[in-house]
Amino acid sequence: MPYLRLLTNALVAGAVGAAMLAHVVLLLNPQLPLRPGVVFSIGWRVLASAGGVLTAGFFIASLLRYQATHRSPGWLSLRLLAWMTTLVVGLGGLLAWLNLSAFEASLSADAARRFAVATGALVATAGVLLLIALVHYSFGRHGSRVGGSLYAIAVVAAVTLPLVARGVGEPVPPPVGVARAVAPSVRERPAGRVWLVLLDGASLDYVSPAAAQGRLPQLGRLLDAGASVTLFSIEPREPAPIWASVATGRYPSGSGVASSERYRAGYAHLDLLPRYVFADALRHLRLIRTEPVDRASLRGTPLWSILEASELSAGIAGWPFARHASSDHGFVLDDMPGSTRDPADADRRLRERFEDALVSHDVQLGSVRYAVLSALGRRGLGRASGIGGRRRLDAAYDFVDAEIGRLIARLAPDDLLLVVSGYRLEPASPLDRLRNRLLDDAGLAAEASRSDGFLLAFGRHVSPGRKSVGAIVDVLPTVLYYLGMPVARDMDGFARTDLFLGSLTAERPVSFIRSYQ
Repeated sequence: MPYLRLLTNALVAGAVGAAMLAHVVLLLNPQLPLRPGVVFSIGWRVLASAGGVLTAGFFIASLLRYQATHRSPGWLSLRLLAWMTTLVVGLGGLLAWLNLSAFEASLSADAARRFAVATGALVATAGVLLLIALVHYSFGRHGSRVGGSLYAIAVVAAVTLPLVARGVGEPVPPPVGVARAVAPSVRERPAGRVWLVLLDGASLDYVSPAAAQGRLPQLGRLLDAGASVTLFSIEPREPAPIWASVATGRYPSGSGVASSERYRAGYAHLDLLPRYVFADALRHLRLIRTEPVDRASLRGTPLWSILEASELSAGIAGWPFARHASSDHGFVLDDMPGSTRDPADADRRLRERFEDALVSHDVQLGSVRYAVLSALGRRGLGRASGIGGRRRLDAAYDFVDAEIGRLIARLAPDDLLLVVSGYRLEPASPLDRLRNRLLDDAGLAAEASRSDGFLLAFGRHVSPGRKSVGAIVDVLPTVLYYLGMPVARDMDGFARTDLFLGSLTAERPVSFIRSYQ
């Protein structure tokens, strides 16, 4: 009989812990309506996975304590539950804070504010539960009606207050409509062509010291004679959400793409899974299904649609979600994944197709993406990954450097070259990441700890030097500014006019429109 009592207490604590994790899932996905079917679909899956693990852990801990003290608890023991629920609610508050810190840029301002309020509610109720546990431990071994009532109120508050703070859910943004055209009479003449190179997973922590040692001559040339900006990025560090934000100038709440996959759990369609709790195990247990994110998921107006509507031609190669309504104003090339096992060879073939298309298209903007670095995987980025892994990493950067050299050779006098890494991959091991921070020989550790990507600008109108930290959503407004187009006020980024010389910016003020949608 004592073992059944231990189990009932562990079940209650495990259920409360599962509720904390369900709160984080709902807060990370504010577009989910707070309906019984959605809550049930998430609740039972979290209860079966995290709730089961917590229940087993609490039962084992209680059993060990019982074996040591031989004190049999009640069916619902305030002596045990006060400490157990204090732990799970406190951990729930910590988990909520960590996920808010990681995914704040992926949430709308209102959703982030509600997330912060819910996190504060969890921390406050954890403090109340801790006070109840301490008072009960100090002044009495047996539960009382007053203590039990206060405990029940605190637990109910921990379960309901985050739901109240979250609200019923945000409306889903409408799909992308026809982009707004800007007449030539209300825009500036383009300062020149723009060549945009997208790099998956590149890092200034590697580029800067390598260039200083004489390697990567083309990237070193951009660092010496051009402008450099470190960029705040977003989580998760995946190509789809990051390049969608770069293309639209909006964070995932506006672009509509929060991750490379969407997750289906019954009636619940999730964009994000929480970090730090092994949420991917839900996929391995087949408790949730993954669905690919396609072009229809894009909600913000992308760069190619903006240019096409205003009859400016663009050539796009390998950019996720890219699509032209017609071929009159440029071209779009897919990256054809799986066509070759060699990532560098796949990128090379894509660039060759890009160059062939340029023969028959006079584009105002040309963009090509290189995925060779991200194809190495995170294991190839650690210093402890072995000589072979380091050589593959070096070879990938050498390949990218040579490809950038080919584009530099194409530049006309007024052309602008932008090399953008929207995010950087890090070693999978936390020890490797810490060591790379401590042994950073490029002097970028303090800034890189807050910034993930970079932008390098090169051209006759570029003001050389290192500029203040920016964000990945600044790329599109900067491109539009150079092409003489107005910046939309519903974009999250800003035109980085500090990249350019005063001779250009003095006669070209930044203009604005309400939206391109």
